[in-house]
Amino acid sequence: MQQLQNIIETAFERRAEITPANADTVTREA
Repeated sequence: MQQLQNIIETAFERRAEITPANADTVTREA
């Protein structure tokens, strides 16, 4: 659960840079 939370928090911090085309698999699965 902690790992999932870390992935989501990191993605949230990078939300301006992430698009459906460039999101990595781990982020998509989270």
